[in-house]
Amino acid sequence: MYNSFINHFTQLSYFSFAFLFLYILVPKFMFGRHERWGLDLLVANYIKMVFVMILLGYTLVTIKIWEILTIIFILFLLIFFNIRRDLKEQYKDDQTVMAVSIYVWIENMNLFKQYLGSKFNKRILEWKIALYNRITSKNFWLLLVGVALIFGLSAYIRFYDVFHSAAPSMSDGYVTLAWMKYIDNRELFNDGIYPQGSHIYLGTLLKFATIDPLYILKYTGPLNTLLIVFSLYYSVSRFTGNRVSALIAAAAYGIFGHLILGSVWERQAATNSQEFAFIFILPAIYFMYLYLIGGKKDDLWTATAGLAITGLVHTLAFALAGLGVMILFVVFLFTRYRIILRRVWSGVVYSAASVVVALLPLGLGVLLGKSVHESSASYMTSETSRGSRFEFDLNQVDLIILLFITGITLFGIISTIISSKQNHSHLYVFVGLFGLATFFIYHFGGDLTQNELISSRSHELWALVLPFCIGIGSALVFMVFKKIKIVPIILFIAVLSIGLYRYPIEAITPYKMQMEEDVQQYLRIAEQNRYSSWMMVSFEDGYSLVLNNGFHLSTDNLLIKYDPTLPPLTLYGGKNVDAEIPNDIFIYYYKNIFEVDRDNVIYNLMDPIYREREKQMEQLDNWIEQFQQFNGPLNIYYDGPNLRIYHIHREIDQEELRKKLWG
Repeated sequence: MYNSFINHFTQLSYFSFAFLFLYILVPKFMFGRHERWGLDLLVANYIKMVFVMILLGYTLVTIKIWEILTIIFILFLLIFFNIRRDLKEQYKDDQTVMAVSIYVWIENMNLFKQYLGSKFNKRILEWKIALYNRITSKNFWLLLVGVALIFGLSAYIRFYDVFHSAAPSMSDGYVTLAWMKYIDNRELFNDGIYPQGSHIYLGTLLKFATIDPLYILKYTGPLNTLLIVFSLYYSVSRFTGNRVSALIAAAAYGIFGHLILGSVWERQAATNSQEFAFIFILPAIYFMYLYLIGGKKDDLWTATAGLAITGLVHTLAFALAGLGVMILFVVFLFTRYRIILRRVWSGVVYSAASVVVALLPLGLGVLLGKSVHESSASYMTSETSRGSRFEFDLNQVDLIILLFITGITLFGIISTIISSKQNHSHLYVFVGLFGLATFFIYHFGGDLTQNELISSRSHELWALVLPFCIGIGSALVFMVFKKIKIVPIILFIAVLSIGLYRYPIEAITPYKMQMEEDVQQYLRIAEQNRYSSWMMVSFEDGYSLVLNNGFHLSTDNLLIKYDPTLPPLTLYGGKNVDAEIPNDIFIYYYKNIFEVDRDNVIYNLMDPIYREREKQMEQLDNWIEQFQQFNGPLNIYYDGPNLRIYHIHREIDQEELRKKLWG
């Protein structure tokens, strides 16, 4: 069963292997020359690896060689060249480097192990020293408990539905599932030009996990939103050096994000491109900040890769990342002009390059003769239905937040003016301006632009930036207790306890488009039948599930095209059985039509479809009755409270088999 521990343990093992191998292990060898280590190295490698895999995906899918062996071969080539580059620094002679490289890879793996071992032992020593310093710290264990608590609760909220429901979450889940499968089938822009970065990422996990794509869809969404929580923790802790403030930011989004997101909080347990792109916004800004501070080129490359990923995945996320980086450049120009101008210029050039990279899929789609995805283009350009109205109407909470962020900005500006030291004053100016800009976009952007996209989605941008500002602002407040480190921890525990008491933990259960029986029986059919040897007859929802596994026939097409009085399945007016139909057919008869809740925003759109489905079930009942009169009783594959599945199996004669094999 889908809900069983053994099933999820098995599927998660394959999924975890694919994720850890592709995005944690391989990058350690592919991007060896990074001056940072620990968590910084892990994040930088993940960003660069995602960027490489998305570009690789676009390339290989376009030229129709998107296969696991091709991907592995290219990854090994990249690793080889990285090792060769490191060896070149030691030997300085190209011929020697090539000989040693070949020797490393072919003749003597011990040398390869020694090469890796020296780096590994150095890292182990550094880790031991760092670990000793941490575990002997009085506050280490309290912080460790805090990290486990915040991320544990955030994971529970997001992953609960994954282990209890097989059905894809929300209507977007079916589109995401289908587009992931199109990528796996080497098809780009099947439904029109739209950023495919997220779907390529899903496709890479699918290639290496080799499990049903439904599990990839179910696991990746909550993991992505948990990584957003991590991105907040990581960026705030690195910007401020204060892990308590980082935990506050993570908790604000991971546990209490529903206070800002409202009804779209359920997206945290679903798989969507926007949330995947959100992972990279704050880390990209942080690495750009590191470059402006230290001038290390690798930080610039990492930041550029992060920016490019957001553009290759979701336009709105790219706009927010671009806004943040632009404000960062302006702040550094005004606060550290004399020593920073050249770096800002390099940052601008590389950021512009990320825009070019983000536009490449559009050009590729045009070259392939594709048009822009119609519904997305319409949504991006549509106007709000509220009409033109601008009101400066803020409640008390909004005013407090506005004053808080303004205070951060003013503190940064005043510190910059009165202090000649190179402190973090520019950081507070940046955070304040970034927060204020997003605040005004959230509250007034929709009214000023009359754009439906900004009006309906700006609060999701604000939900990411506000916890970031809260985290940075709390670090500013905690500076008062710099010598009494236990005070911030006590304050954090107190605030968290009050918050959990006032807003108890509640797992997210996104709305579904299908009943649970429907999807679980699909998994059973797919497991018991060979690839492409079976066909499901059901409503349109089943198409995304069955794609690239079996065949799908919509119920209305069965009723319109196939004659129940003739051997299965024969077209109306035909003399022979349809040779295109596989020999195992599963017909879904719904005793009760599944409907979303009436208060769901999509109910009015779905209501006519539900009424039509009721009529189709009446017609299918008659079709089945006629079929059984002329062809004998149908085998019942499954009979549940809301669903009955009929199974038709027909033997293929030798002549038909010969035609299928040889044409």
